[in-house]
Amino acid sequence: MSGRHYEELWREGVTELVGLLDAEHPEDRVAAPKTLDDWSRIYVRYVVTYQKLCSAHDGLAHPQKRASLRRTLEVCLGRLLELRGWLAQLGGGVDVLDLSTQLAALHLTPDALDMPIPAYFREARAGALAARAAAAASAAQAEAALVGGAAAGGEQQAGEAEAGDAGWAQEAAAGEDLGPRGAAEDEQQQQQQQQAAAEQQVVITTAAAASAAASSSPNRGDGQQPAEAAEELSEEDAAQQTRRSAAAVVVQAAARGWLARRAAAAARRAELEFLGMAPPADGARSAALAAKMAAVGERRRALRAERAAELDSALVSIKAGVKQREGWSMKERIRDKLNTWFLGSRDPETGQYADLPDAAKGGSAAIVNPPPPEPTPEEAAAAAARAAKEGGAKGGAKAGAKAGKGGKGGKGGAPEAPPMSFAFLEGLRGAVQHYLDVWGEYEEADPTLALLPPELRDLPQPKLNTESYDADMVTAEVRPVVLEEVRLEADEEMRRLIRSIKETLKSGKEGRKKKVKKGGKDGKGKKDGKGGGKGGGKDANGGQDAKGGKKGGKKDGKGEAAPPLPKKKRKDLTAGRSVESIFAELAGAGLVHTPAPLTLSDYLGGERLAPAEAAPEAAPAAAKPKVGGKKANAAPAKAAAPPAGKGGKGKGAAEAAAGQAAHAAYPEPSLAQARQAVAAACVLPLGAHDALAKLQAPHTVLLYGPPGSGKSLLAQAVAHQAGATLFDLSPAAIDGKYPGKASALLVNMVFKAARALAPSVVLIEGVEGVMVTDRTRARAFAGASGEPPNRIKKQLVVEVADLEPGDGVLVLCTSSQPQACVKKDERALRTFVQRYIQLPLPDYGSRQTLLAAFAQHEKLELGSNLLSLLGQVTTGLTAGQLRSFVQQLAAAAERSAASAAADRALRRRAKGAAEAEPASLQAEAAAQDVGQQPDAAAAQARQQEGWSGSAAPPTAQQPRQEPPSLEQLAVGLLPALMPLSKEDAAAVREWTARVHSPLPPEEAPKDGKKGGKKK
Repeated sequence: MSGRHYEELWREGVTELVGLLDAEHPEDRVAAPKTLDDWSRIYVRYVVTYQKLCSAHDGLAHPQKRASLRRTLEVCLGRLLELRGWLAQLGGGVDVLDLSTQLAALHLTPDALDMPIPAYFREARAGALAARAAAAASAAQAEAALVGGAAAGGEQQAGEAEAGDAGWAQEAAAGEDLGPRGAAEDEQQQQQQQQAAAEQQVVITTAAAASAAASSSPNRGDGQQPAEAAEELSEEDAAQQTRRSAAAVVVQAAARGWLARRAAAAARRAELEFLGMAPPADGARSAALAAKMAAVGERRRALRAERAAELDSALVSIKAGVKQREGWSMKERIRDKLNTWFLGSRDPETGQYADLPDAAKGGSAAIVNPPPPEPTPEEAAAAAARAAKEGGAKGGAKAGAKAGKGGKGGKGGAPEAPPMSFAFLEGLRGAVQHYLDVWGEYEEADPTLALLPPELRDLPQPKLNTESYDADMVTAEVRPVVLEEVRLEADEEMRRLIRSIKETLKSGKEGRKKKVKKGGKDGKGKKDGKGGGKGGGKDANGGQDAKGGKKGGKKDGKGEAAPPLPKKKRKDLTAGRSVESIFAELAGAGLVHTPAPLTLSDYLGGERLAPAEAAPEAAPAAAKPKVGGKKANAAPAKAAAPPAGKGGKGKGAAEAAAGQAAHAAYPEPSLAQARQAVAAACVLPLGAHDALAKLQAPHTVLLYGPPGSGKSLLAQAVAHQAGATLFDLSPAAIDGKYPGKASALLVNMVFKAARALAPSVVLIEGVEGVMVTDRTRARAFAGASGEPPNRIKKQLVVEVADLEPGDGVLVLCTSSQPQACVKKDERALRTFVQRYIQLPLPDYGSRQTLLAAFAQHEKLELGSNLLSLLGQVTTGLTAGQLRSFVQQLAAAAERSAASAAADRALRRRAKGAAEAEPASLQAEAAAQDVGQQPDAAAAQARQQEGWSGSAAPPTAQQPRQEPPSLEQLAVGLLPALMPLSKEDAAAVREWTARVHSPLPPEEAPKDGKKGGKKK
């Protein structure tokens, strides 16, 4: 697509933003959005607008337009995420947004809610990420050389690099990776060649049938002409020849008709795929189309890089030219203003001149560019009216919160949602106004207009699309920079001038004092000395007075409110160490990984179009051994009730009970909603952490779901698409490294490097093992080294508490069984995690999508009937189990096809042996003549003919065994898959409802137990 298309998308997006701003704050307050449905509709419109702006930014190559569009995109994204968080608050804390009604009202499909990830997240940091990957590889190589020796270092490094890069992909392929990868170029060519060979085989078969019919004439080859041969043929032979010719015509017509129908069906299918009305069925075609689109995207990226390099070089040259042409005049104007200020700064009483402010205080900035004057009463009244209007709009938002919550609802009702935040609203208005002022009527200069005749210059001319920079705009951008540099130079010159003037005045005063001074009166001098001594005493008393005043100030200050104390600075355990050395040490320990090239789109699945399906009955699993007490492995059935106060349960208990009742039926998200939640909570705030610092994004996120639900895939996708550095603090990764108290140093190093190399992702897989509080249970989670994984818990909590919104560090945790935590462990987990995202089981439609994608990746042809059947009988299976099932089915089908081909080959050989005497019988006869054992000779002959085993080769008269169909193979594989049981599904639902309810107060220790004092 051309640059005009992306500019049109930009224009449409800005136009929609103007409409959204008017919808949020209309002139008529009655039309302001109030209910949850109104704000949900506005949110959906924001998502659609964001998709257009993101597509326009990824496609534009004009560097100045991209910079302006990026500001618009970031403020739109901030407002979008801000509104999404407030919708969750309006819904009672339920962050699973059901927007089907709003989509139907706006005539949109569920795909309209997917939030794309801007490509500049990774493209802008590609060089830094490549350098870090190379540094990590070299550090790992050095560590391997130290451990295994210089000789074996190269081989060990190759194996470790292979295992390190393929480890994530292997785990994803084992059950976490949900997305089929594209076919390679050689596979595409091979499929095309197979298709062409199949068509050629049909034509050859048809021609062979026709030639066989023609060659069946008994007079073929006798040298007679066809007419003469026909005369000599008998009536029966002529009828037989006619029938054979008609049969050949029928065969040819059928073959040609079949080829024509297949071509028409392929054309119709291609048209439907092009219109988006049918999914791509041909793997080779879809892969070729994807490769073509990737090539187009690569050309656009190369063009963007070329245009950016041109702008960078132009900035340097144009800046130098502006300074050379306009620098002297700028400096003269600044000097005139500074001279005027200096002459007016003289004190008439003392005759002293003021000093120029320091550079830290701005220097002459306030002198050269004085602040605007105070507003007039009319302007102040207009500003007050605008503030009142905005306050009314915010009041409408607050009223919407009350309407969405239904008010307080009486006793036990859900608490009222806080007022909406408008942190990005002013930035959004400024971005829209900037576009209207700068780019709304922008026309690129055409150098060919000067060559046209004067009478043709006023006619409409075609617009250019050079996608290059605008020199006039660059000049306007660099002029303030040049002015600031010139001002700093003038400040230094003025400071030197003021210093010299003051020194001259001071030397002149000292000379006049020496002329006026009288000599020869020492007594007066002593007297003056006495006076000086007395003066010194007065000064001492004055000092006492000052001290007393200081004490009095302290005394007076007791009644005033003390200012907030600054945050206590923690001790840096790695003080004096550079980030490069810390990164190299962590990479050598295997705690820094290069994320796998996965995206959120690889997490397949759509919206749930029907209610959640019940998990099927499963065989009872073997009981797990309990470790650490009677209830060590059992999750609490209910959240612990807070202790009752003197007058009953108390307010806190009532609020907790009300919150638990409100969240008793927490909705289960669909796969698409889980994907959108990961994008909104992880990727987008992390990738644009500088621009979204005002957004209260979570620092810790927990992805939980059964094994094979896609947790590792999403963790890799988050780090890859955000362009982040991936640090691994999982129990399996830190096992045997930094034992004991050295674990605090490890966590400190990881977070120090993560802040310096932001954006960064700190991955903790199996976080329930880190949050264990009981020592006995901690031993059960210990690895091969025997070190418990919870040794990093204390320092981890401290480091997460020190994270700021703009640090760009995300702690991403995963868990397969969070409901198995005991009460204390669950409380520690809930106080640590700020955001929970459940990865559910796929529904019927998502299972069909997954099975079709996996089958296409495995080159397995599943019909629509079989696909529908498998989607129904695989209820309760995760995406990882579905992938494993398809892989086993493809392997079984391949073995069955190979066995059938071998059976056909054996039968062809048996048929040929029936016509002629087999070589085995000839060998037996020859063996009897020479006195050899017949069995040994027959076995040798069978081995030469291709038979294997002791059994005799099959004969043509034996019944043929049909190979099993795909349905039969699938039915044989399904019993080995264990779906999620109803008990486990109910436990997950109960835990989800519990963690989204208010955290109850901690129970006080009972009397008679350890930690409690009995009075």
